[in-house]
Amino acid sequence: MLELRAISKTWKPARGVFRSLLRDLDLQVAAGETVAVLGPSGSGKSTLLKIIAGLEAPDAGQVWLYGRDISALPPHRRQCGLLFQDFALFPHLNVQDNVAFGLIEQGLRSAQARNQANALLERFGIRAHALARPCARPCAPSFSSASPRPVWPWSGLPTTRRRREAWGRGVCACWRGRCRFCGEANAALVSKLERLG
Repeated sequence: MLELRAISKTWKPARGVFRSLLRDLDLQVAAGETVAVLGPSGSGKSTLLKIIAGLEAPDAGQVWLYGRDISALPPHRRQCGLLFQDFALFPHLNVQDNVAFGLIEQGLRSAQARNQANALLERFGIRAHALARPCARPCAPSFSSASPRPVWPWSGLPTTRRRREAWGRGVCACWRGRCRFCGEANAALVSKLERLG
């Protein structure tokens, strides 16, 4: 199903020297197989997922999916659902439209996409929140010198419901039965389990 052939990627921080994150990485994942990629922070795990999903280009190598080289395809044509730790939800969209987003981007009509999204929200136990927004009120990002990315004030849905919403979007994004990738999507669960143990 998924095959990575000689994937290499280097990274250069704003201050510092080039660092090899991935070097001639080969990997084969069969259909139906679940694989976990483990490593310390900064070892290239998220970079690898971004390369597979088409969000980042490798310096060298190829990504094959179902016997087809998808290395040159843009992300929306790869039919891969990707879920990172920070959820990456659109604050201006309600729950239903956040989940339906990937389907609409793949060419499904809005009404059909929303129907499929609502069916999935029902399965995830958050159908009652379909029209809620991640923010309880219209919100705008704040910026700080510590982070170049905007920080959105998530005050509407609890974290567990936002996590389900993000999982729903990841599942819907690959509605034609391709693949899902998760980068520390359950990281919050780990800290809870550590506290219980």
